[in-house]
Amino acid sequence: MNSYFREKPYRIFYLGFFVLIYFSALLQGVTPLGSLRMPAYVPEKVRVDLGRSAQERVNGYFGENFLYPKGFRGAWMMNHGLLVLDNASPTDLKVNLGFRVFSYRQRTLRISAGRRVLKRSKLVEGWQTVKIPRLMLEPGELLLYFYSPEGTEDRTELGLGEDKEVSVALKDFNLEPVSDYTFREKARIAKQKAFDFINHINYVYTSVIAFLSLLIALALHAREALRR
Repeated sequence: MNSYFREKPYRIFYLGFFVLIYFSALLQGVTPLGSLRMPAYVPEKVRVDLGRSAQERVNGYFGENFLYPKGFRGAWMMNHGLLVLDNASPTDLKVNLGFRVFSYRQRTLRISAGRRVLKRSKLVEGWQTVKIPRLMLEPGELLLYFYSPEGTEDRTELGLGEDKEVSVALKDFNLEPVSDYTFREKARIAKQKAFDFINHINYVYTSVIAFLSLLIALALHAREALRR
């Protein structure tokens, strides 16, 4: 086989093409892909400003069951609502999440992710700050469920329309990345970075080099055929 590829100069490029394609397929088979979580279906997504430190890393959206009065830089929630945090990076990200909450009376605000309750806050009348420290965001979307068991109340002065009752208002979100990762978390992030680098090589550089090798082989092959 070695003598075969030494006879014609273009054949080594054909060999390189098939080796690279096989190598790319092998990497694809043994290397996990990035996050496979599909974006959540939310009927309405309204962008939330999470602060400068979160720009280009995490995007935030109000989901269902929020109302937006004119001139108010935030949202009023019914008795429950959904906040979407989208980690655009290929690795885990630990953050401190804070925001301000307004209530017309004493009530409870429960925040959960799936079945895990992250925070239970006892709200008083007026504005107060709520913080969720050391929140780990995996690549993709994290759905935060806000719930107030005391129910809603009619506040016609807000101008939200007929039959629109609310519980609390949310605004001034701030998301700050933190750096106090445990050893296990650091190891997981290093593994995610390695897989992302391998996948990037697999799907971009390997394909480009293989395609160029094939073009060179075809050009040399055509040149030799025209000489005959």
